[in-house]
Amino acid sequence: MNETTTTTTIPSLDKPLTKRELVSIVAETRGMELTKKQTGEILDLFVDLMKRQIKRHRRLRIAGFGTFTIRVRRARMGVHPKTGQTIKIPARRVVAFKAAPEYLRTI
Repeated sequence: MNETTTTTTIPSLDKPLTKRELVSIVAETRGMELTKKQTGEILDLFVDLMKRQIKRHRRLRIAGFGTFTIRVRRARMGVHPKTGQTIKIPARRVVAFKAAPEYLRTI
């Protein structure tokens, strides 16, 4: 393996990662010369770009990972959990994710 190859030991992922933990892992990747602050800014930019793409085009596909889309949930009737009273739940938009087949094979 040559010196330009970037590899890192990923810690055990026994629990969901926080943003801070994700930034630390990426910043500490061997071969990367980024500070945690720079890595955090890159992650923030990536998330912002994803949000804008989904909002504007209603879809974002990341090859090998999956597709985010906006779906509309219809209005429906529900029950208030404390009072038991019937309530109307308004229609709303939600972000849905469908994993790519390549990703599904890894889990």
